[in-house]
Amino acid sequence: KPFLYELAMETRGFTPATLLPDVELHISVHGVDFSPKNYDGSYHGPVLMRTALGSSLNIPAVHTIQEVGVPAFLDRLHALGFSSLTESPDTYGPSLALGDGEVTLVELVRAYATLARHGRALPLAAVRGAEPPEGELVLKPVSVARTTDVLRDKGARYASFGERNVLEFPFDVAAKTGTSKGYRDNWAVGFTEAVTVGVWVGNFDGSAMDDVSGITGAGPLFHRAMELAMQGREREPLPIARGANPEFERVDLCALSGGRATASCRERHFEWLTHEEAGNLGDCSVHARIAIDRRNGLRAASIGTDQCPKAEIVERDVEQFGAQFLGWAKSTNRALPPDEYSPDCPLPPSAGDVADRPLRIDYPKDGAAFVIDPDRAIELQEIEVEGSGGNGARRAKLFVDGLSIGDSARPFRFPLLLTQGSHVLELEADAVRSAKVTIGVR
Repeated sequence: KPFLYELAMETRGFTPATLLPDVELHISVHGVDFSPKNYDGSYHGPVLMRTALGSSLNIPAVHTIQEVGVPAFLDRLHALGFSSLTESPDTYGPSLALGDGEVTLVELVRAYATLARHGRALPLAAVRGAEPPEGELVLKPVSVARTTDVLRDKGARYASFGERNVLEFPFDVAAKTGTSKGYRDNWAVGFTEAVTVGVWVGNFDGSAMDDVSGITGAGPLFHRAMELAMQGREREPLPIARGANPEFERVDLCALSGGRATASCRERHFEWLTHEEAGNLGDCSVHARIAIDRRNGLRAASIGTDQCPKAEIVERDVEQFGAQFLGWAKSTNRALPPDEYSPDCPLPPSAGDVADRPLRIDYPKDGAAFVIDPDRAIELQEIEVEGSGGNGARRAKLFVDGLSIGDSARPFRFPLLLTQGSHVLELEADAVRSAKVTIGVR
């Protein structure tokens, strides 16, 4: 996973503040449904890349390899010295993000030593005092520094491992554990500025262990080995992104959305971003303060009228999620806004949606064509269908190819996942349907 996220930072513009989905995921791999699960069996909703890597979450890693591409990731692993990975990208598939490829402890330690050397790969030598070659720079130092900063961040591990785990030391150590399917192998690998240490635990006949994970099996051995290896060595701090590039600045983020923190964001997190990244970062899009009609608990818009006096309105902090996270948010009882506006405090009609106008689909237009990007995860490729009118109707449904896929209060908006083929869209409000809109997806 560290090498996957490092590659995503190099090639896809990821940062430790990139927001990733940790929600139920289903992928068809060779005609078989692949649905990755996290070690703790739960979903964490929107997570920052720092947390996804530090806590070794599986689902965000699978999303990431779909962004990066399995062939590109396999090429990177080969460049890092994983010569045991001899199968094709199709054979490994997206589960390569989770370690579904047999490698040796020596290969793994060598790759982590490349991180420790700020991206420079060296062949292993088994002779003490041998003069090492110069090596080859295979990873970008800035991305390596960011990856290292995550691996040394004990706060990034809390979601999965809690406080005071075996990866905490009184000096800087960047470390990672792993557990193979069925508890057959577990690993702990990490480094300081001085040494790289790797531990494998398992049965030599390949049989499964009894619920022994990387944090409980290899972890304690790694901790002791690292302590012994660092005796008599200087305990230097590991580099962070700021030290790798003076153009980085500290930015306060919302810990939930990854956007720039606002007054409504209670949980905050700081990250080192380049000036360009910081300049392009928008405000938090999840937290908001909205007006509520306390007479009925619905949203209020037309405040200050006889029907909607200010005395009846209160403000409430809510979380607003897009379609990707809405199911998770509802299942975890997040503080979501009401779906409807109070009939006494409705949204005022606008030029684009007057009350007496017939129901219609404003986007997409009839005949629109969309192309699925083969380099992006299919579940991330959706459009938002927008509608208006309806002769004052408060809610509308969207029908796709004759089947209802959901309803919406005003303004009428519906997330639609793109699937190949020709599709007919219709809105329905108060038993009246809009004109049909036909789109094509290839």
